Amino acid sequence: MSQSFETVKEYLPYFFDVTTNYYYRNPDNRDKILSGGNEMRTSVKEGKYKIFTFADRHKEREINMKAFKERIVEYPIIDEVKVFNLSDVDPDYIKEHQSLFDDSRVFPWAAKAYLMDKGLRDCDDGDVIFWIDSDIRDLKEDGVENLFNLVNNSEKGIVGFHSDWWLERLFTKIDLYKHFNITDPSYWDTNQAYGGIFLVKKNKYTVKFFQELFDTWSIIRL
Repeated sequence: MSQSFETVKEYLPYFFDVTTNYYYRNPDNRDKILSGGNEMRTSVKEGKYKIFTFADRHKEREINMKAFKERIVEYPIIDEVKVFNLSDVDPDYIKEHQSLFDDSRVFPWAAKAYLMDKGLRDCDDGDVIFWIDSDIRDLKEDGVENLFNLVNNSEKGIVGFHSDWWLERLFTKIDLYKHFNITDPSYWDTNQAYGGIFLVKKNKYTVKFFQELFDTWSIIRL
């Protein structure tokens, strides 16, 4: 694996110049990335490895996640698999934000923000939550350890996945930029993280991050 990283390392400077991902494009991060080593290198499991997902109001996804859980729970590396539904969201919160939960496109995202904030706070330090949206059909056992290695070797304890074609300016509402008083073009010219798959390791930074995400999601006009 280290040999593979050394091979890739030769090409990283070229990638820095062409990617739309601001983290890699930012000169302040280059030395850190180049000296960081293989992000999938073997790591120590500090806490439990948990998989979270959400399925409700969509029979095909509910059936899919039932079968998904039955397979994944058998993987020795996984400690817990949770398939949440709306009964796991505080009914008072739903009532206060009814318009979000009445929208068929929005309610799964609102539920995700709530469940990640609560789930992370309920975890022990060092636990890892692997969020997978309910349209994902499989997770191969022989590759899952690499994903947990990624988050254990992550600087902040968050691992997301991106496409250079999914730019923030194509998807993010202008209301959000105004809310955070964002005027620097580098924010909307970078690529957006895919919200359907991510890994989070509990620490002070990630708890604060997802609390702020939940608080922002709770502002209905955004």
